[in-house]
Amino acid sequence: MSAVMRKLCAGAGAVAVAAGMMLTFSGPAQARVIDCLDYLATEGYDANKWEIKQACESGERGYWEDCKTTLVDHYVRPYHATEACDWAQQGKDVRFVFPR
Repeated sequence: MSAVMRKLCAGAGAVAVAAGMMLTFSGPAQARVIDCLDYLATEGYDANKWEIKQACESGERGYWEDCKTTLVDHYVRPYHATEACDWAQQGKDVRFVFPR
């Protein structure tokens, strides 16, 4: 194999690895928003509302107080808003949920 072909193959391999890493590491942030929305849906709230989704997204970005305030403003009980925003910020993988 010529030196040019080796360089091309090495470059293509590096691009493939980088693309795979981007796909692997970009998922959990959106998953935390989905965790927040799933939690609210299981508690009986309409998680399809645009404002609720925006609140979960702000919690995922680190604006926990904005997340909670927005949820409470849209008639989510404070306890449920706190839990949902925690899930948005940390994800359900790191929280232990007691059975009810």
